[in-house]
Amino acid sequence: MFLLSDVIFRVQSIANTCWISYSDDVIIPDNCTAEFLSNPALAIHCLPKFNEITMNNLRSALDCSLQFLKVNYRNLCRTLETEVTWSTVFESMEMYNAPLEYSFGLLQELHSLYNNDDIQALIEEEELSKIANEIATSRHLFNATKILLSKKEEFSPIQQRIIKASYNSYIESGVELPHDKQLRLNYISVALSKSTLKFQSNIMKSTKQFSLLLKSKQIVKGIPEYLLKIMHSNAVKKHNVKGSARSGPWLVSLDNTVAFPLIRYADNRMLRKTVYSHAVRIAGKEPYSNSKVIEEMRALYQEKAELLGFSSYTELSLSHKMAANYSNAMKFIKKLTSCALKKARKEMRILKKFVHKTDKIKMKPWDLSYYLKRFNEKKFKIKKAKIKKFFPKEFVIEKMLDFVGGMYNIKIIESTGDYQTYSPDVKLYDIFNSSNTYLGSFYFDIISRPGRKQDGSWMSVFQTKSEVLHHHPIAFLSSNTDTSETFDLGDISTIFHEMGHTLQALLTKVKYSQASGINLIEWDAVEFPSQYLEAFTNNVTILLSLSRHIKTDKPIRSSLLQRYLEAQKSFSGLRLLSQLKLSAFDLEVFKQHNVPWYEIFVNISRKYSIGIDSFKYGNLFPCTFSHIFGGSYTAGYYSYQWAEVMALDAADFVLSKYGTPEFKERALRFKETILETGGGRPAADSFRDFRGREPLENAFLRHFGIVDSC
Repeated sequence: MFLLSDVIFRVQSIANTCWISYSDDVIIPDNCTAEFLSNPALAIHCLPKFNEITMNNLRSALDCSLQFLKVNYRNLCRTLETEVTWSTVFESMEMYNAPLEYSFGLLQELHSLYNNDDIQALIEEEELSKIANEIATSRHLFNATKILLSKKEEFSPIQQRIIKASYNSYIESGVELPHDKQLRLNYISVALSKSTLKFQSNIMKSTKQFSLLLKSKQIVKGIPEYLLKIMHSNAVKKHNVKGSARSGPWLVSLDNTVAFPLIRYADNRMLRKTVYSHAVRIAGKEPYSNSKVIEEMRALYQEKAELLGFSSYTELSLSHKMAANYSNAMKFIKKLTSCALKKARKEMRILKKFVHKTDKIKMKPWDLSYYLKRFNEKKFKIKKAKIKKFFPKEFVIEKMLDFVGGMYNIKIIESTGDYQTYSPDVKLYDIFNSSNTYLGSFYFDIISRPGRKQDGSWMSVFQTKSEVLHHHPIAFLSSNTDTSETFDLGDISTIFHEMGHTLQALLTKVKYSQASGINLIEWDAVEFPSQYLEAFTNNVTILLSLSRHIKTDKPIRSSLLQRYLEAQKSFSGLRLLSQLKLSAFDLEVFKQHNVPWYEIFVNISRKYSIGIDSFKYGNLFPCTFSHIFGGSYTAGYYSYQWAEVMALDAADFVLSKYGTPEFKERALRFKETILETGGGRPAADSFRDFRGREPLENAFLRHFGIVDSC
């Protein structure tokens, strides 16, 4: 009889001192014994040994992990013929998967954060997808899961939820389809994995294709000092030039930390147009065009949906989300759009009038963010570059962690262990509870690495909490801020957002890995904790506590912060409308499968028009829309607004008591009912437990200033 208690996992400390031994019931392939004892990419109870990991031992780790999984999975299938228990079905597979999840997790993190050609080639190999499909369509595991489902009353509510989700997953993997259709579905899964990687790779390669060396002081007029420093540093690295940030030269790239700030600040309109025109066409033309990739992916998603009995992939995706179906999701989007469109069009009329009065020009897409900045500078007497100097990165991070720690009765400290990183600008933080018990760790990686690091901001779970494996959760908090010493307030909102995700991953009390952290949470509720914490950056007092001038050490004036927040609301209709447009495009592009993606993009853009139609000027944004074509939001991007309704409702309830003892009581209630419960129960139940009712849209409408428009 196989008992997981026979498997010995011992960890001596949080630091990288650990060893592993298996019982005789676990089969280790003869050619892999040494690998399991010495390969740093298989040290599954250690923090990643980045300094020791080479491509050779990573490849060997993946190979041995696959062999280990295959031989033990097939041995388990024989066991399941006579013994079906929670342990044999779920705990055994968790253990057999552990080496592969660790080694492949390393590969995935390096691919996102520190990519190169060797990593790209390794992650594109198909063997990983093949074994994953074999297990996902395992008749033995499916039948065993059905037996457990028939005896669900013997299990806890969390276990019942895991069993039901596992059953649904096997169905969606095609386990009950005829053999030929099952093989086709397996092919589709492999093809989609390859297309997703190609989509991201094309973005990185296309971004590298453009650079522009500027030598005239006149042409960089209006660009703030911090951005000139970055651009000059880039020029030195690429062209080995001399000079300074003040005298030049300066190199423009399409990296998000350069291109879009330049479009916002540069007075030279032709420079803005040039950079904008290239930025909105990233991955839009050969040899790195994503246009064909998008159509290939849409066809594959549609075929998958039809094989599983759905009319479109949109309906398949929504079938296991809170919204449940296309009708509900689109009704939600249309309601908010009706409100946002009125406000956005009014805001655009005001802005166009300002532009005409200021410079006597007809506004184009490359003028929008520039004149929004100038309008706010004039009306609210604010300059973002000036505000930025009050928020040194190290100070903000320290104070943010202190604030979150105090609010939730936890300690978040930089690790004192002998940890390793893949880049010198990455730090590791450990989290402890009020009794000084270790809860988990996260890598903090927020600096842009153009060409090597994926664009955007995200939190990824490298290791989930697991009672079976004695694992604490480990996560990566990643962003792409510039290389300057300071944050702008948008950066701070982003860091708070990703910290919200990280806390849900690390503070979980669910002992089953299948439902701990963000696992099993409906995808349109995943952004709830992140947008909840992000909402705290709209509080003047909290922002004040994060401020200290880079030179004088003085905090920012509260009146300046108040004006900044008022300025943010002044064009909130435009910001909300742009997100709703992307949400609508996402649902339609995976529903209208017979219509070319670009035609859908144009049609949606026209419906959401505010008088400046960027598609008329070559905007090919979908070619870089990684959330839906290279990430986890396929036919689910509306989740950001859906979850934000929940988040702002919850944040309004907590922050309304800021500065009183009741604030901490409510914050701890959020921690206990939302963060610690993870995917152990439906998100709607968790919200009701926290708030005592269903979510209301009131706080959301107030936040975006659209109450009067609804």
